[in-house]
Amino acid sequence: MLNYNSKESNNKNLNLENLFPKKSNSFFNSQKNFSYDSKPMSFLPDLEEHVRKFVPNIKSKNNFKKVRKQGNAYFLNKINHDYGNFLVAIYEFTKGKSAEAIKRLQYILKTDTEFVGAVHLLIKIFTTLKELKRTMEVLKLGIKRFPNDAHLKNLYGKFLISVDGNKDEAVKYLEDALKDDPHNVAYWVDTGFSYYMLRNLPMAELCLTTALKINQTDDQVISFAGVILCEHNKLNEAIELFTNALKLYPQNRQIIKNLALYHLKNGDIEMGFRFWYATKDEDRVAAPSVNAVTRRIPWLFKTDLKATTKRLKILVYFEQGIGDYLQFARYLPYLKKLGHSVTAFGSKSVIDFVKQSNDLKNIKFTSEIKLVDKEEITEFDYQTYTFNLPYLLDFKNKIPPSYQLNTKKIINNNTKLLNKINGLIKPKCKTVAFSYKGRKQHVYDKSRSIDLKIFSKLFSNTNYQFFLVDKDIGEKDEIFLDKFKNVINCDSYLNNWNDTVTVISQLDEIITVDTSLGHLGGVMNHPTSILVHKNCDWRWGKSGDAEKTDWYKSVKIIRQSQSDNWEEVIQKLYSNF
Repeated sequence: MLNYNSKESNNKNLNLENLFPKKSNSFFNSQKNFSYDSKPMSFLPDLEEHVRKFVPNIKSKNNFKKVRKQGNAYFLNKINHDYGNFLVAIYEFTKGKSAEAIKRLQYILKTDTEFVGAVHLLIKIFTTLKELKRTMEVLKLGIKRFPNDAHLKNLYGKFLISVDGNKDEAVKYLEDALKDDPHNVAYWVDTGFSYYMLRNLPMAELCLTTALKINQTDDQVISFAGVILCEHNKLNEAIELFTNALKLYPQNRQIIKNLALYHLKNGDIEMGFRFWYATKDEDRVAAPSVNAVTRRIPWLFKTDLKATTKRLKILVYFEQGIGDYLQFARYLPYLKKLGHSVTAFGSKSVIDFVKQSNDLKNIKFTSEIKLVDKEEITEFDYQTYTFNLPYLLDFKNKIPPSYQLNTKKIINNNTKLLNKINGLIKPKCKTVAFSYKGRKQHVYDKSRSIDLKIFSKLFSNTNYQFFLVDKDIGEKDEIFLDKFKNVINCDSYLNNWNDTVTVISQLDEIITVDTSLGHLGGVMNHPTSILVHKNCDWRWGKSGDAEKTDWYKSVKIIRQSQSDNWEEVIQKLYSNF
């Protein structure tokens, strides 16, 4: 563990005033303090020049042994590793021949086990291709072979969070990387943010304070500082910080995204979505059929909608999680009303579910895009994302009403499950669908999920029946839930979203943490209580805001009054019972 006395006050370790320049200071007007972690992946100077000179002279690229010999000759046998195949792999990857590059690097890993550069390049390729499982496999191999490589340990820690959701284990690797390279500002930010995710704020603030001392104008440091400011209810100061940071980094996507999120959280919806539109990031959507060909479809601008009477063919990508699909589908009919053809692209399991709404019947839905690679793409005139629609459609600070799911149609097609649930409901009992946790891979899972032992206080009211509609319940929680006769675990009944709708439709209300279930209750117009952290997601506002939300008529927001104190929230609910 890092050396820190957790009993010390947060403010002693983090001076929030240091995050802002005095008027006489040129903090945000100078770039002299810039520093970049530019460790060359290949550990070889003049990499591009070597690729340019060496690769064209290869006689037989498919003969890996001969390529290695040519590489040795090129470097006059002064380098011990297989830089011949390494340079060719870089060339293949940059030319879009990822499969060939991967095969070549796998050969290097077998024949040159001490070449750490090959491990780094293979990780780079797999992360670019979003092959997370294969990335983890190479990272594990790299950690085993090169246990003192700080960069590999840092990467492995971050992947443990994003792939496995194992934040406690991740911190160990992030800290080890930090001990090996204590002057690396990015490692301090990564470690600090992992502590923030674990709700260990004193340690998070210690890491931020140290990062600020190393380089206060680093973009990652600024982003993390804004997160901590918001945690201390200093939302306006965080917005000011990011606004000033934009002068240093006018194209920085993370800073622009932070401005979008914090303006939205502050209630300035128009400004929030204006900034969100500015994050023209191809990584906002990841799917096999979203590729270099689809990226050539022109980006939709607001002027394109206003300057034409032509019927446009517009491709709209759903983005982020299932709750975001449900929340932002409401904007699609407004785009259609302008006279355009609208095709919405997203995950099949959610698309098949959402398109059953009568309000969305004129929208085309697809989970696969098939385009021929040709000079002119004619299938679509423009492309955009669902989060761009509020800005493009000029909704300003107005939130349109949600569409409604056709629950009657869904239920009629699911009579077997319907009868099963009705057979479980006891007479004269109030019935509640509930969810106490989200996905552990989610960045803010620790702050939005509730310990089941705390949540279970509600179960002591035997006038209620509680139907758990979470999936993937751990064995420990299953054993705990078996103690309560008025709790029904619906895990085995839920194979798709239609099943979830069928179960909920027969119950009186929903009580859930901030997951997609809250949005589902909203689009079903079902009485729903969403339990949120004091520093909650942007769409539910900020501490002190009203219980009602403009996003859904049937949803009530129940907020923590003290950060991380769920006991108070559950007690309030229990008293209302």
